[in-house]
Amino acid sequence: MEQFTIILHQLVAFALMLVVGYGATVLRVIKEEYLTEFATLISRVLLPILIFANAMHGTSRDSLVASWTVLVLIALLDSLLIATIYLTSRFLGITGNKGRIFQTCFVFSNMGFMGIPILMQVYPETAGISVVLISIIDQVVIWTYGVYMTTPKERRKPFSIRYFMNPVVYAVVSSLLLILLNIPMPEVLEKPLLTIGQSATPLSMIYLGSLMYYSKWIDIFRQKELYVGISIKMLAFPLLFSAVVGVFISNIEMVKTVAMVSMMPSMVLAAMFATMQKNHGEYALGIVLATTAMSLGTMAIVSAILF
Repeated sequence: MEQFTIILHQLVAFALMLVVGYGATVLRVIKEEYLTEFATLISRVLLPILIFANAMHGTSRDSLVASWTVLVLIALLDSLLIATIYLTSRFLGITGNKGRIFQTCFVFSNMGFMGIPILMQVYPETAGISVVLISIIDQVVIWTYGVYMTTPKERRKPFSIRYFMNPVVYAVVSSLLLILLNIPMPEVLEKPLLTIGQSATPLSMIYLGSLMYYSKWIDIFRQKELYVGISIKMLAFPLLFSAVVGVFISNIEMVKTVAMVSMMPSMVLAAMFATMQKNHGEYALGIVLATTAMSLGTMAIVSAILF
């Protein structure tokens, strides 16, 4: 019950941040031309610092090695999600480039801006380890499957290692190496970096609140696939995953940690990829914004059952 209360308080905070972003835009404090730089700051500076600082915070080599099962579980979760959402897309008759965008949006979760803060609040002692292990699998899948799925078929290019040359991957690799070498982060650096990283979540939610004002995202609520995707990915999947995998894994905290990844709304990066590729960008953005808004209710439901 205590963990559910923590999550509920975090959801209220998310809602308030969205309202602040929307309100600031209504008052013309945030203008549309600011949003590109806003997104760049969040994704290329604050998110990498958030991941790095939380991964290093209180994490040791022994605890990292002891938690290797998280890698297996998150890989299993991603594989099952990819297969489930693919079958859902086929069942709904959403094919072609639009179908692939639908699949991308409902496979990738907003772990960076919403998942990490919730995990750090619910499991403060072990979440740092989970963050770096989950991020390893996530980054591999995002920059391979994610890039492939959001690129129109007619414009696909051969795979390039350059996909992985970005600040988030650097943050994951750096933290992993330092933990494995048992090199702790000095306190004089840890506290400022944790503080800077913590700003990623409020700023990202304010950014999404602003996008809700400037985007024509309400139309997505007329699409039946939105409700099917949310019901499967954000409600049924985390509960079934936790129940089934919990039978085989004795560490229930670990199972719930990974299951909570699925209950998060769609990743903002999915919409960014689709927009950059001029591939149903508005549709992807609509799903991201709609799932973010509705996640305040769905996460409360899943958390009440899990905890």
